[in-house]
Amino acid sequence: MTVLSNPSAASELPPNKIRKDKQYAELSGGHVEFLVKDALFACPKYKMFEFHKIQAILNEQDGQPIVLEGDPVDFRNMFEVLLAPVYGPSSGWTHRFSKAVLVSSLRVATFYDHPTLRGFCIEKLERERFTAMESFSLGRELAIPVWEIDLIEELVVREKPISLEEANLLGLELYTYTVARREQWLIETRQKSLSNPLKRSSQGLEDPADWGSVKRPEKMSSQTQIALGFSAYREPPKKI
Repeated sequence: MTVLSNPSAASELPPNKIRKDKQYAELSGGHVEFLVKDALFACPKYKMFEFHKIQAILNEQDGQPIVLEGDPVDFRNMFEVLLAPVYGPSSGWTHRFSKAVLVSSLRVATFYDHPTLRGFCIEKLERERFTAMESFSLGRELAIPVWEIDLIEELVVREKPISLEEANLLGLELYTYTVARREQWLIETRQKSLSNPLKRSSQGLEDPADWGSVKRPEKMSSQTQIALGFSAYREPPKKI
């Protein structure tokens, strides 16, 4: 994704093709206007200054709307958080934003570099319910490696085989790593079960109910995370 810093780009859309956002286009005094596709927004200038990648453009603005790439829905959702009375990591504010609003806000905050907003959204989203695959996809898209690692750790010890969809999502390298760890886990589980005849089933096979008694494998080491391309903060996505 690129930020279009040439204000004249806004004139490429005929006036009748620009639609003002009903909620965020009628602010007055000290605000900045910008276009996301065909949607015109207005926001207090000091709030837009919080986005590091937008600061330089704001300093060069000549009164024309700034053109930004992205999804108007994401920006509209993001304003619900950005313009809230209080937000920030560990904020005591009790208002609960929807998952859709938080994901949109995280998407915009990640690309346009707003660390405080990003941290707030991550903190709130970690309290929401996502499937492991949903968390993995969001983690990969929005540069949150720990959410990707959570899926790998779950697949290693899960009874159910890794599905084709999960394998495709992981990609070849992570899939190969996950299968290797999973095989080691299954070997250790089988050995423990076979070593105790009282816990074997009538067919002579290990009892899946006994899996939980086996010591869980160690978490992925920091060296392994680095080798697999994970880091504390991955580069933000190229497109939004």
